[in-house]
This record gives sequence, structure tokens and C-alpha cells, in this order.
Amino acid sequence: MKKYIIICLFAICGISTAYAGSWSCQIQNAARLPSEYSSIANGNGLADTCASTTMQYFCSSVTKTCEAVTVCASCPSGYTLKSKTITDVSLLQICNASITIPYCCKNCSSCTSDTSWTIDVFNGAGYPGYDRMYERTCNCDGTCAATAKYRCSDGYCGVASFSQASGPSGCSLPPENGYCISGGGYGCNAGYYGSSVCTRCPLVPDTYYDDSQTQPVYGTTVTSNNMVINACFLAAGDYYDEHGNKFRILDTGTCYY
Repeated sequence: MKKYIIICLFAICGISTAYAGSWSCQIQNAARLPSEYSSIANGNGLADTCASTTMQYFCSSVTKTCEAVTVCASCPSGYTLKSKTITDVSLLQICNASITIPYCCKNCSSCTSDTSWTIDVFNGAGYPGYDRMYERTCNCDGTCAATAKYRCSDGYCGVASFSQASGPSGCSLPPENGYCISGGGYGCNAGYYGSSVCTRCPLVPDTYYDDSQTQPVYGTTVTSNNMVINACFLAAGDYYDEHGNKFRILDTGTCYY
């Protein structure tokens, strides 16, 4: 039987020697070409509006090949040297993942974030209880991007949100005899209970603050746990029954009714 040795040349077998988009680059922003690596110059013009340039290498440890990228070393007047992420891998010859390079970004003429909240900003439109603050970021092209943040005004409960379709939402006044809880929602004051309306605890049967039975006693609550009527209790203290007899509650929170 004859043995055949098949020699496959890259050009004959159609295997390209280009590394475009073949590997992610494990070595990022190398200032010098690492030893035992070869380089491929990038001619895509990633450096733009530079006062001076330098070379950086983005290398694949698989192919031992580096993409030599011309980047900005300094910027002209009106620009600032920042970092820019190149996400369009079609601009790269080796790396199939994004790379980050020094880049000259145009300065914004006016792009300062608010330092204080605008209070009750939608009250005139019929939506009281919302404050707004703008955070502004200078884009690399010199345009200013503004992002609005919202919160509930003092005395309003909830978590503020806003949509262009429906406007502001999420903030409301607490019910009567209630208060706002940090992070949204509300609670009822001591002596009240409820999950949507704060209702006063009922009278304690046949119990008074005076021996002439003219000052009836209402129950109280612990404000951190008063969602239902069973949370109402008779607080520690001196009381009188319907016959004028004095009695004392010694332990707060144990005499539920």
C-alpha cells in the first residue's frame, strides 16, 4: 500500500493568515511589544484629534501576535485626554473583543451637574411631592448628556419615578395619623393601626384615667408593629375600672385586648 503525504499550503487550502477578529486580546495597553510576539499595524485611524501620538500593543497570547495601535499621547487645546472603549471589532485586526485606548475628547462648554434639588417640580402640573436633580456628563464629542434623578419631597412617602408617557409616580402623602418610612411606604403613629388607613385603637372596656370615669382610655401601639388591631394594648400605668377602683399595669405591651 502506498503512503501519501498531503502537504496543505495556506494559500492552497484557503486558510487565511489574517487574524481579524480571531482572538480576544489578553494583554491590553502594552507600551512596548512583548518579547516573542510579533505585531500587525492597525491602519484604521483609531487615534483622532491628537496633538501627539504613541503606540500601544494589544496582544493575543494564543497567536503571540499584537495589534499595534496608534493612540493619543497628548491633546490640542479644547480637548482632554480620556479613556475610550472601542467596541466595533471591525476596526480591529486581531482582537474580537473591545479595547480601551487613550483618546482626545472635546471639552463641553457648560456641563455641570446640579448641586441641589429643585423642590416640588411638578406641582404646577398637578403632581405635588416630587423633587428633581440633573446629573450631567460630557460626551467625547463635546455634547452634554443630562440624566434626571427624582425623589419624594419632604412629607411624601414612596419611591419616585418618571416616564415620558405617564409622568411622575410613586410619591404620596401618608394617611392621617401616619408617617413615612425610609425607602418607601408609611407607618401609623403610636395609638393607631392599619395597612392603608391609620385607625385609632379602640377604647379599653371599663377603663378610665380617673375614678369618676370621665376620661376613657384608648389603647396604644408600638409604631414598628401596628398593622392590625391586635397590635393595640393597654400601656403600663395607673387606671380605674367602672367602679372607681384603681389598678396598675406594670409591663408595657403585655396587656392586649
